Amino acid sequence: REIAATREGFIGVCGGPRNGLTTSTVGVVRSVDAYVYGVYKVFDTGTWDIPYVTDFEREEGHDLETTITRAQRSEAEVIYVPPITSDEEAKVLIKAAAKSGIIAEYPAKDAVSGLLQLIKWIGDEELVASNVKAIITSKLIRKLCPSCKQAYAPNPKLLAKIGLSKETKALYRHRVQPQELQKGETWDSCPKCHDIGYQGQIAMFELLEMTEGMQEVVRAKPSPDAIRAQVKKDGGLTLQKDGLHLVSNGTTSLEELQRTFKS
Repeated sequence: REIAATREGFIGVCGGPRNGLTTSTVGVVRSVDAYVYGVYKVFDTGTWDIPYVTDFEREEGHDLETTITRAQRSEAEVIYVPPITSDEEAKVLIKAAAKSGIIAEYPAKDAVSGLLQLIKWIGDEELVASNVKAIITSKLIRKLCPSCKQAYAPNPKLLAKIGLSKETKALYRHRVQPQELQKGETWDSCPKCHDIGYQGQIAMFELLEMTEGMQEVVRAKPSPDAIRAQVKKDGGLTLQKDGLHLVSNGTTSLEELQRTFKS
């Protein structure tokens, strides 16, 4: 909400297929205060009905640049645009972000890759550093079944290795399977998850903010490692950090986190 509270700048939402990309993008659009800013969308969002967002019809024969210019002349202060699919579209949107807020989604595995993709599309590091406000990534992970998940005391060495506090008293995992039962233990089927051990999904998020430090990195033709180092220096939220938070509060398991990143 803080990042979206301006009348200019590009916010990109990226992620892989089947990871809640459009849902996350709509969440970003809804984070804009529509009572303060004129929020427009210039394409058909299908079944998504976003309250207090104005539908701006794209006239026949008008390209994306013309449509955005028309919306800006109609007092649009923040514009939700179609997913980016080409460098031509990216260049139009980054330039338009100098006059109004632009929110768009596009495919990239994480925020670092998303920023590098923009730099590649635009071909102008200064334009990216000046007009991008943030890149957000979402990635879905399965939640442990609340009815049958099991607590266990984590090894202190494991906690140190993965970066969790040594004060963490318990982590959770899906319960043992019948073949893993010890002698004398009984097995009761779980009606909620049907013995899968997981029920539902939740999103992990990553936020790369265009701070002054990140602007300097971008202008210097950055490598992925340089961008990651600056995100860490800025204290930014990463997928790994958010995933470990979900592990530490019992929402998911360490095994599921490892499986998700491996896949």
